[in-house]
Amino acid sequence: MELKQVILVRLDLNMGKGKVAAQACHAGIKAGLKTQLTNPVIFDMWKDNLEKVVVLAVPNEEALNIAVAQARERGIAWHIVIDAVQGSTEGEHGKLVYYEHQSTCCAIGPAEAKKVDEITGAYELLE
Repeated sequence: MELKQVILVRLDLNMGKGKVAAQACHAGIKAGLKTQLTNPVIFDMWKDNLEKVVVLAVPNEEALNIAVAQARERGIAWHIVIDAVQGSTEGEHGKLVYYEHQSTCCAIGPAEAKKVDEITGAYELLE
């Protein structure tokens, strides 16, 4: 059985590469830990078979929430990262950008790849 985890990143926030990387890591770790607690067999199979992770782009928060609702309905582990107000900034030429309690990304799985694809198959790779 092929297993994978998908990270969905919001494009509408225009986050920098470093911010995206940090947020994706938070999401992936949390969803992985949820899977380890709720479905240790799946987690161990995923961990022992290269830990496939795919990062896709979603247009906005609505798309993120729909994907999470579908994962929840199917019993697949998920985690939404919600950026905090303080300390979660991204500097560009001295300018600070605050995302104030906005969901930045989410992770779905690890789970059976076919089931994850039913939720995330319409989205393209993040570039």
